Amino acid sequence: MAENDANADDLLKPSGEGESEANEFVRYTEEVRRMIAHENHLTNHRMTWFGVIQGIMVVVAGKSMEAYPLLGLIPAVAGFLFAYSYGLACEGSETAKQDLLKGWREVKQAREAGPPSLPLVAPVKGHDGGGDADPDRDMLPWRLVPRTTMVLWFVFAFLCVVKLAMEPSCV
Repeated sequence: MAENDANADDLLKPSGEGESEANEFVRYTEEVRRMIAHENHLTNHRMTWFGVIQGIMVVVAGKSMEAYPLLGLIPAVAGFLFAYSYGLACEGSETAKQDLLKGWREVKQAREAGPPSLPLVAPVKGHDGGGDADPDRDMLPWRLVPRTTMVLWFVFAFLCVVKLAMEPSCV
């Protein structure tokens, strides 16, 4: 089994080569850090493509609303649904990172002695991995951006409907 494919249970098993428990814990910690870095990398890619796709959809929506307001509803609905799915993906990624940190903390607490370690990730207000989180967590980009975008697409769809009602001839 490749080291990158090892799961947490394999990392906690004795290697039989005289490896100390401290070294095993260090390997486990490095694997958790690698997994969190991977989730952060995925979130970065999602955020980049989200911006690109939303930008294209705004241009399409603007051009279609000028000519036919009814057609402006199509990119508005698509943009809303895309923002919703992006928000779900980012929430899933954040949940995965928090679960990894929680599991790491449980393993660390279960061990009587371990090397002192630095936090796995920089602490973010409201994301300490335990209990009720701070309300400021809603201001984090992976939560704020999709929600704001959904509201803006809803407003755009409403404006399309208002334009249709005001000028029925532009259907």
